Amino acid sequence: MFDEVFKEDISDNEFSTIAIDNQCYFDDAIIERGEDYYRDDKVENVTKMGDVFVADVCGNECYTVRVVVDEDELLMSCNCPYDDNCKHEYATLLAIQDGKYSVEELKPFVDTHMIEFEDLIKKIPAEALKKYILSDSGLENVSFNMEDLERTFTEYVPKQEYDFYYNNLYNSFLLRDEPFELYDSYYDEIRKYIDSYDYIQAFNIIKSIIEVSHDLDVDIVSDLPELGMYFRISYRKASKEDKKIMEKYIMSLILNQYYNNLYLEDMINHLN
Repeated sequence: MFDEVFKEDISDNEFSTIAIDNQCYFDDAIIERGEDYYRDDKVENVTKMGDVFVADVCGNECYTVRVVVDEDELLMSCNCPYDDNCKHEYATLLAIQDGKYSVEELKPFVDTHMIEFEDLIKKIPAEALKKYILSDSGLENVSFNMEDLERTFTEYVPKQEYDFYYNNLYNSFLLRDEPFELYDSYYDEIRKYIDSYDYIQAFNIIKSIIEVSHDLDVDIVSDLPELGMYFRISYRKASKEDKKIMEKYIMSLILNQYYNNLYLEDMINHLN
C-alpha cells in the first residue's frame, strides 16, 4: 500500500480538518477512545514524508500508524490486532489535524543488487563451498538427491567387491528375500557403471549374476538376454588389462562347457 511514488508535500492547511472529515470511517466509541489517546499525549513521533504520515501510538503497547493522503482518498493502517479502523489511527489524525508533526525528506530509494543462484554458485570458490556444505549449517540446509549424486559422480563412490554382489544375491535366493528385486537392481548398477566407463565393475556384477544362476540352478540368465548386451559392451570397451581379466573368466566358462547353458554359450560366442 505504501510503495507509491511520493508526491510533493501538500500544503499544511489541507490537513486542518482531516480528522473531522474522516470520522465516518470510525465508530463513535473508537473516536472517543482516540480522542482520549491524543489528549493523553500517547501519539508520538508523527513524521510527514511526501504524502505519507507515520506515527507511534503508545498505550499498553506501542503500535505504528501510517496515513497516506492519496489525492481524494485517505489510506490508513495500524499494526495493532484490531480488524477495523482503530483508535490509534484516529488519534494520529487528530495530531495531523493540529499540525503536530515534523517534516522529513526521504533519501532516494536504491535498488537491491540481485544475483541469480547459478551465478552465485559460480562465484564461490570450490573449497569455500565444500566447507560450507560440510558445516553444521550446510548439513542442515543444503539438500541433495544422494542417488542422483552417486550416479553423477560414480568415480568418487566406493565400489563394492565381487563377493558383495555374489553373496547378497545368493543369500537372497536361498532366503526367498525378494531376490528378483535385488536381481533387477543389479541391472541398474551395471548400467550406472557402463555409463561412467567403469567396465570392470560392470563385469563383476555380470559375473555375480552368472555364477549365482549356475550355483543355485536359477534360470535368470535366459530371462534377461540384455545381460549379454551389457557383457559385450563391457568387454569391447574395456582396457587391455581389464579385457585379460574378462578373458580369463570367459575361458573358464568355455572349459566348463558354459555350464551347459545355451543362453550363456550364445552370450559368450557373441562377445567378439
